[in-house]
Amino acid sequence: MNRLGKGLLFLFLWGLVFFLLLEGAGPAGAFEELQEITERIEETKDELLRTQKEEQSVLNLLLRAQRELAQIESDLAGIEVNLRRTDAAISRLQRQIVALEKEIVELEEECQKRQQLLNARLVAVYKYGATDYLELLFSATSFADLVGKFETVSYFLRRDLNLLEGMLAAREELARKEAEYTERKERLVAERRNYSVLREKAVTKQKEKAVLVEKTRVELKRIQDNRQSLEAALDELERISKELEEQIRKRQRAEGLGTGKIIWPARGRISSPFGWRTHPILKSRRFHSGIDIAIPSGTPVQAADSGVVLISGWNGGYGLFVAIDHGKGISTAYAHNSRLLVKEGDEVTKGQTIALSGSTGWSTGPHLHFEVRENGTPVNPLKYLP
Repeated sequence: MNRLGKGLLFLFLWGLVFFLLLEGAGPAGAFEELQEITERIEETKDELLRTQKEEQSVLNLLLRAQRELAQIESDLAGIEVNLRRTDAAISRLQRQIVALEKEIVELEEECQKRQQLLNARLVAVYKYGATDYLELLFSATSFADLVGKFETVSYFLRRDLNLLEGMLAAREELARKEAEYTERKERLVAERRNYSVLREKAVTKQKEKAVLVEKTRVELKRIQDNRQSLEAALDELERISKELEEQIRKRQRAEGLGTGKIIWPARGRISSPFGWRTHPILKSRRFHSGIDIAIPSGTPVQAADSGVVLISGWNGGYGLFVAIDHGKGISTAYAHNSRLLVKEGDEVTKGQTIALSGSTGWSTGPHLHFEVRENGTPVNPLKYLP
């Protein structure tokens, strides 16, 4: 059973015995049970505070995970846009490739035509020989005839050269377009491959983050349920505490019995102050409802003020215990004594010896545990001591 289950079981059992406690228990029992309830309240508050901090921490984790998931989804959407753009670019390139292939076919046909023309000229040169040009020039009958024949020879030479240059240019254009096509295709394919890898990684991150978000939501719900149960337990403990305090007040006198000024019940070093501490026996964090005064066993314990003895006897972990009602809601308590010198109902005066100190009950050594209570609620005795 976890701590929460034990706490709820504790409250259930308290509900069963509470009225027996109020009706049948003596003053010492009510005093001890109020002390236990006070400790339970402080422990529950402490656990509630830890739960609230844990809840805030998990809530922050959930919010951060949700932001990261939203960013991943945004990145994934951007990748999908880039993939669609790349696919559109590939489609455009494919159409350009078709047009390029058509142009390549046309260029090849042109090259073949020019190759045929060039071949014809080469055949003519081979057939008639290069001397035909010289014979053509020397056969001129006049200067004008010479010029005309020279221009004719030049025309054929230029045409042969143009045919050759045109063929080379066509081949270069074909090679350039082939290289351009290859480069653009490789670049686009690489770009799409990169986007595909990014999308795959983003999808993986999205799934992992979504799982984390869901797990964090479940954990947050568990903590919130625990916090609500602790709050309910705290409300019930505080209700029981108020009823116990009311029962103690009913046993106290309304009129002032003391002087209103409290003195030290014994002189010694304060070995443990009022408030939260690690219990010397239980070794757990517990609320210390008074102060411990380190004194040798057998040291006289004095009444801190005048009043009427409410409790005198054995009181569980308090050992031999005395509680005095000083009126107007003020009471004092003296625990772990070795001997009690007063009984319930006795009227005592300020400074009167009421017990001898010791180490009875839950104690690790001789000392006096001294409490001051206002309407049953423990307060720091140093608030009253001179």
